[in-house]
Amino acid sequence: MIELIELELEKIKMRLMSFPGQQDRIGLKAEQVHLQKILRQLRRKPPEAGLAVPAVPPKGPPPQQGGAEAPLDFDD
Repeated sequence: MIELIELELEKIKMRLMSFPGQQDRIGLKAEQVHLQKILRQLRRKPPEAGLAVPAVPPKGPPPQQGGAEAPLDFDD
């Protein structure tokens, strides 16, 4: 999406240089400003991006302590 907007902005920039009429240039400039605003909004981080999040301990019973390893015998 961002690449398409950047490509469209480049096209507008080229067309702005080729139009001698002021009315045409005003319309293209307005379109350019609008697309730049959309581009800034797409690139902006969400408001919660920099907030610290407290660690939440896992729910459920705590792991049991001690005990022997289970034998891994796959011969049946």
